[in-house]
Amino acid sequence: MNDIKKTVEENLCISCGICAGICPQRCIELDKINNQYIPYINNQKCISCGICADICPVNQIAEYDENSNTIINFLLGNYKDILYARTKDRKLLFESTSGGFITQMIRSLLEMGEYKSAFMVEGYNYDNQLQVKKFLYKDNLYKTTKSRYLTVSYENMIRYILKHPTEKSIIVATGCCCQGIINVIRKRKLCRENYLLIGLFCDKTMNYGVVDFFRQHPSGKGHELTNLFFRTKVTGGWPGNVRLEYSDGAYTDLPNTERMKVKNYFMPERCLYCLDKLNRNSDISVGDNYIAGNKDNFGANSIIIRTDSGMKIWNKCKEKFEYKRDDLEEFIESQHLLDKKTNYRNACIKGLYNGKTKKPDIVYKRAIRKIQIGKKDNVYKRVNRSIFREKIRLKIKNILVKLFHR
Repeated sequence: MNDIKKTVEENLCISCGICAGICPQRCIELDKINNQYIPYINNQKCISCGICADICPVNQIAEYDENSNTIINFLLGNYKDILYARTKDRKLLFESTSGGFITQMIRSLLEMGEYKSAFMVEGYNYDNQLQVKKFLYKDNLYKTTKSRYLTVSYENMIRYILKHPTEKSIIVATGCCCQGIINVIRKRKLCRENYLLIGLFCDKTMNYGVVDFFRQHPSGKGHELTNLFFRTKVTGGWPGNVRLEYSDGAYTDLPNTERMKVKNYFMPERCLYCLDKLNRNSDISVGDNYIAGNKDNFGANSIIIRTDSGMKIWNKCKEKFEYKRDDLEEFIESQHLLDKKTNYRNACIKGLYNGKTKKPDIVYKRAIRKIQIGKKDNVYKRVNRSIFREKIRLKIKNILVKLFHR
């Protein structure tokens, strides 16, 4: 099979839309199935060129030795510096999810003329799949500042950069999408130096079932949800609470735990196998800074400068930020990198590593079961019922452990 049908059939699609963007026949469309946007191929137009399968990022799962002393080095990736940073612009800092690094960096680079355009997500309405949008120097970036945690399509962006191969652009993307974009650059022989890849740290993303979950939240009964903010500092500061805004002007603020407890129910299955939390292929990787001594209500970013291009750009813009070098061991601990060993075991169970297979264990089976629950109707009640049962199971387990050790 030389197209992305196998990716779909094995539940490995990440809904990035890159296959649709590069398809020379434009015979691929993304359809919403079980709350996830999945590529559909029009076989009457398809010429079986295999390009979609070649650039699909799920086909690149890097090898590493589970027993090696260099696991952390693999998960961390190549880097030139690791920094704490946040913008000096206090308005932007408040509007941002954490330290405002990405918006400030892009604004500065567009103002200086280092890049002509930037591709990011805008807005907080999720009636359709999010698409990255092109921004220019004079555009308002404030509707790009907060995190979405949802799958995003790069279809239109891919078509744009293929039509404008000499334009210098900034692209913001998660690790899997960065891999797909780099595959396009390689396949079409574009100049890598024309693109600054700002990579988001990503533990897992979510499908659009999570939007239905919050639409069905009892606090919004009788209201129509228009905007969903997964994290906002309006109440309580960083790391931010969930805000639901309704068409009649009413809103509901929910604790951050409401988002955290449902992530495993709505993530694409591919996230179970991902080893690239820190976006190893980007020029600059960006995430929340969780180092204990750096925490406050304003939030800050952890920055990994990975390439010469990334370092050059950082040196041009660093006066716009409060920054300092972070301790490597504290950074590694704060990001819980070794938790990714579970994903490695999951990938072996799925058969994604040649010669390295494992039988499905109870942890893997429970993870798959949660994803299946998140795809069903009446999702708010189903997910909360599952969460309640999980709490009961853990309580019983703890009681039995105490009795056994007496």
